[in-house]
Amino acid sequence: MSQSGLTLMSSSRKLPETILNVFRSVARRYEAHEDETADHLTALAFAWLLETSTDPTVHADALQVVPELRWPRRTISQLPLSLLDTLLDRLIECFYLDFQRMSHLGGSSRQSRVVALSTAFLWVYWERCTLNPEEIWSWTVHSGFEFRRSHPELLELLSECAERCKQDENHQDWVIVTLMYLTLRRPVFYIGSGASREPFTDFRFQGPLTTKALCRRTLLHLTQAINVEQMPVMPGHDHLRPFFTLVDPVFNTSGSSSGVLHMRLLTFAMLLGYQLNDNVVDLNYLETRESSRIRAAEYVLAKVGETLVSCATRGNFVLGDQIFRFGLKRNNEKSESESNLRQMARLVEQLYEELLHLGFPCNPRLPTNYLRVCHGLCRISSEHCPNRLPYLTDFLRSGIHSASSDIHVAYPLQASQLSNSWRLSGDDLPWLLDLIKEYVSAIHDTGEGCLEPEKIWTGIADALLCISTIDRIILKHGYPPLGKVIRMLVRVCKIPAPHPKVLSSPDHPFIRLQCATLSLISIIVDRIPGFEATSRRIVLWDYIFNWLSYPTISQATTKIETAIMKNPLFVRDMLFMDVVAGIADLHGETWLHSTKSNVFLHQSAKIFQRWMIPKTPVYPFNRAQGLSASVLLRCPRVHYPTSEEWGTDLSCVHQAAIVAYWVEWVGVSRPYARDPGTVDWLAMIRCIESLGVQDAGAVRWYLEDMLGDAKTFAWRFSNAQDELLALKEALTRKIMDVSRIAPNDVVDELSRMTQ
Repeated sequence: MSQSGLTLMSSSRKLPETILNVFRSVARRYEAHEDETADHLTALAFAWLLETSTDPTVHADALQVVPELRWPRRTISQLPLSLLDTLLDRLIECFYLDFQRMSHLGGSSRQSRVVALSTAFLWVYWERCTLNPEEIWSWTVHSGFEFRRSHPELLELLSECAERCKQDENHQDWVIVTLMYLTLRRPVFYIGSGASREPFTDFRFQGPLTTKALCRRTLLHLTQAINVEQMPVMPGHDHLRPFFTLVDPVFNTSGSSSGVLHMRLLTFAMLLGYQLNDNVVDLNYLETRESSRIRAAEYVLAKVGETLVSCATRGNFVLGDQIFRFGLKRNNEKSESESNLRQMARLVEQLYEELLHLGFPCNPRLPTNYLRVCHGLCRISSEHCPNRLPYLTDFLRSGIHSASSDIHVAYPLQASQLSNSWRLSGDDLPWLLDLIKEYVSAIHDTGEGCLEPEKIWTGIADALLCISTIDRIILKHGYPPLGKVIRMLVRVCKIPAPHPKVLSSPDHPFIRLQCATLSLISIIVDRIPGFEATSRRIVLWDYIFNWLSYPTISQATTKIETAIMKNPLFVRDMLFMDVVAGIADLHGETWLHSTKSNVFLHQSAKIFQRWMIPKTPVYPFNRAQGLSASVLLRCPRVHYPTSEEWGTDLSCVHQAAIVAYWVEWVGVSRPYARDPGTVDWLAMIRCIESLGVQDAGAVRWYLEDMLGDAKTFAWRFSNAQDELLALKEALTRKIMDVSRIAPNDVVDELSRMTQ
């Protein structure tokens, strides 16, 4: 159609039916082929009809296309800005005046027109804002302000319309009208003043934008406008609440791409004051940009965390504009304090949803922020936040994962696996102890909404690892905090263990709980000499006796994996041996000779027996040295065992002693290489006949390894030739005894089976 023809028809205010048929045919082409050219033509036809006709029927036909129309960028760039004035004029016409000259929204048809006109306005306004912010600023000054001045009731009418859409459960319409309301509301309406010097980030999408994409981008720009320097956050409890309530429906995460999830986090972060550094953010770029996501998550966690801690520990005191951003109130009334905590609980819930959709990002910069949120959340009651314990568990889990020295290790087993650069302070000890107490109490809770035992074990383990990082917890804070830690350990040690059949995997959360507990006990043992009261040391170990049965596991979980050092069972047993060694160092020979050490020594012998395996490439020396052998070798009852003392464990003690000697033998110092007592001790081993074939094969390998080293040492230790000769002869005799039970072919077969 020629330009002269369009001009001629525009002089007639009622368009002929033929023009409407053309318009409808273009719309059908759009629906059938989803062609961008059709989108372009449809959008131009809609704009032309809206500006050239005042016929309500024409408007109705045109507006029916808008909600499904996808607006290409090139189309919007060609539309005149006067279209914004036309859209606002048509918008105000949707409301009627009563006899008191008060405006009201009409029926459902008028409501649908408000939605369609708001959609069109948002398309044109925000696209032109990103393309040419100076142009939008000029329009705002000359036309926008004048329209607002002439129609002060518009915002209230839009709010009424949005509420009606919400009541009708028409969520898409509610989102559109609410976004229109926020776009026109001050101070967002005059964003051009800031945009002229600092353009808005342009969120680009491939191809024509859909209505859902329009809503996402509009909310992004609105939240970005809040952070423009000239747009301070306005005081008022409800100022940002509409923005927060829009995040979920706008970013419906069902089947969303990682880029959309990233945009959701950016929106939430910008509501809290986060500044984007990029002028252009491409949707495909967001799909893979991990660093931007981490920065946004770090910012959100820090802001929510510091405000939570401030509200929880200092009453209503909140710094900066956060009191307005979070919808908080600053006064000393108890009711307002409760209101603040409820508001913070809602924000934590929203933060949790954001991170849940993103898989809880983990990064070495994030552990402190995760733990700060936990700190504040611990001070919010379950009444204000019913899901606080599950939230705490996941935040704590993500914090420990981020603090791991190897980011690929999601579940560290002991404090040594955490980064040395990450430490908590003594101020964190009280809330961590309170959290563990709450976990222990939750063990016995049943019913809907209660945490599963696996979650509780995981949460306690993570909290114990956090306590393990508190620098010099004993020497720095004195006895009272240590006493609280000991009482907490007693509670943890009394947690009933699951049935052995439940422990079907070395990665079971309860085994990890054992590792974390023993790791903390080991640290305390190492620092006990700093204590003054000897009697208190004895009380400490009386408490830890509750832990004795825990290292025992069922046969189903004793399978040796290739990566032994990463096996939680091995780490658990290694830590137990460290604790036993620490107790022995603390109490000396007196303890080793007393009956109090019996249960420790029996368990230690079983641990050594558990990890006796034939020689394989997966069993280097450093793994064996992970078990503290000194305790067994310092005890005379192990050197000269009797059935009266050890009962049915006598064979186990013999095997464990051989392995313990071997562990020390392969050590750097080799303290037993010239020990004449070794020969006498070997002569005391009289239970070879009671060994099974597999155990005999393992014992034989250790003895043969010691014999090989003894022959190597013979030429190096000239002053111990007689002792080494006697040792070699004793080892040779003992190997011959074992060989009768485990001949060469059996040992070779066992070795092949374990490789």
